[in-house]
Formats: sequence, C-alpha cells, structure tokens
Amino acid sequence: MHGKNLRAYSKEGEIRDDSDFIRIRSELERLMVQEMREEGYLPVQDVKIMWSTKRIDSKYEFALTMYAAYAGKRKAREWDFWSEGQLVKNG
Repeated sequence: MHGKNLRAYSKEGEIRDDSDFIRIRSELERLMVQEMREEGYLPVQDVKIMWSTKRIDSKYEFALTMYAAYAGKRKAREWDFWSEGQLVKNG
C-alpha cells in the first residue's frame, strides 16, 4: 500500500465526563489531520481510526490513533486523503 511512508499519529489524555467523548474525539481528529497536512501527510482511509477509553476513578483515559501516508506538502494541501494507495479529493 504505502510502505515505509506510513506513520501513526496518536493523542492521549483524560476526560472527566463521558458525554464529552464525541466532541473531544471529533476535535482531536480535526487537529491531527491539520498536523498531518502541515508535515506533508494525508490520512489513510483504509486503516480504521483507533479510539479507546479506560475508566479510572471518576475520569476516563483515552487514546486516539490515526494513520497517514506521505504525499508531500503541496499535495497535502490539494488532496483530502489516501484510499487504496491513491490520492482522493472530495467534491
């Protein structure tokens, strides 16, 4: 597929209320894609986004991992993601 150009982007942290899961996950995904693009990477749609939570006392620990493949900084601004080894543009 993408060989050695594949890279994992991960974020970990704590959430106090489980009602914040959807909002926080969505915001983290958006920020991670922004970080990927700045480094010349685009998300790989063929690899499932991994989200896990673990309750610790009254809080939750979370981990979010997304995979991206290198496209180059110019292409990362022009294209939306990778799918089946091809660059894809929405719309």
